[in-house]
Parts: sequence; structure tokens; C-alpha cells
Amino acid sequence: FFRFLSLTFQCPEPNNIEWAKLTQIIQQEDPDAFMSFLCSFSELKKIVMILDCLSEMWTVQTLQIIQNCSSLTEL
Repeated sequence: FFRFLSLTFQCPEPNNIEWAKLTQIIQQEDPDAFMSFLCSFSELKKIVMILDCLSEMWTVQTLQIIQNCSSLTEL
């Protein structure tokens, strides 16, 4: 799934991040839940992801993240 993940927000990091939920989503390798989780943050500015393999599924997910996370300026 990920070798590295970094999230940057427009303001200081929100207090409402459910780190346990994010960890569970990553461990379960659920890209739909991951995208939904990311797009729930209106102040998300930048995402850095290093994947083991850029599969067709992750290509589609990346495009969906770009389309659905309106605050995102870098991916």
C-alpha cells in the first residue's frame, strides 16, 4: 500500500484526525475508505504518497483525490 504518507494542512493540524481509523484503513488496504477519509478534511493542502506500485487502481484513486479534494494544491 504505502511506503510513506505525509499530510499537510492549510492551518495547524486539525484536532479531529482519527489516527487509529487512518491506521486501520491503511492496514486493510482500502483505497475507497482512504479517499473518503482524505476528502473529509476541508483544509487539506498537500499529500505526499510513496507507493510500492502505481497500479491502475491507484491511478484512478489519485485522479479522484485530485477531483474531490478541492483544497488540495499538491499531490
